Amino acid sequence: MQPEEAYTLEEGAGYRVRVGRLRLSLGYEKGMCRLAYRYGSRQVDLDIRPGTPITGPPEEVTTQSILLSVPARSFSLLPAVPDKPLILFLEDPLRVFPGNEHRIFFHIPLWVKLVLRGDSYEYTVFDLPPMVFSNTWSGSPESGVLGYSFRTRIMTEPEDRPPGMWALCAVRLHNRTQGELLLERFVVPVAFLSLYRGGDRLTTSRASLSFRGETGELQWKFERGAPGYTEGEVLVSGPREKATRNIFVMGASLIRSLTGF
Repeated sequence: MQPEEAYTLEEGAGYRVRVGRLRLSLGYEKGMCRLAYRYGSRQVDLDIRPGTPITGPPEEVTTQSILLSVPARSFSLLPAVPDKPLILFLEDPLRVFPGNEHRIFFHIPLWVKLVLRGDSYEYTVFDLPPMVFSNTWSGSPESGVLGYSFRTRIMTEPEDRPPGMWALCAVRLHNRTQGELLLERFVVPVAFLSLYRGGDRLTTSRASLSFRGETGELQWKFERGAPGYTEGEVLVSGPREKATRNIFVMGASLIRSLTGF
């Protein structure tokens, strides 16, 4: 089952959706689309089936009703990159020797974009995370970034994704400083990444991250086109923001150097 598929909405009928920890219900009746969602405790793969509305205490369930002048005919759940940078806390700190270059892989969570379609319209209803993330400020008060933090495991080869809605991200890592680095966390500006599908796997466009200078300044570069991990990769969604130049982030507060600079 792929989230890009269109599901027919019939008068008086409804669906239940589970993906990640997100639990969602939607139905259409008498010119109104009714939505409800909450978050569960267990990560699951995408599951869409006919069902009744979600119920529960108001503090746990969010409900919405959408007025539509033209009946809704179908809906899709589209994957999208997060709407803020990801602050990755690594399960195991990475040591990178000076002058070394490595390709690393990790999985990033994807947001769930609900799209309603009628005979004459296509509306994006919401853009939700598959689980609840903590908002974290990373960096100095003057030049830091606000993003979503979570722990992840770095891989040297692609591996199967965890349950839920995730994309495989590949980054070419360069240590162009004069010292050895120990990376405990770093910020990924995911808004500049595109999403591709090859078979059952979602992947992002490729990127590279270089550490330069005495302070370990970070320089991101974003590549265009499919990453090329599987045959027949097709574009699912473009970046939230277009990268017209290299993206620079001062990294001194994000890195602990083993050599003390």
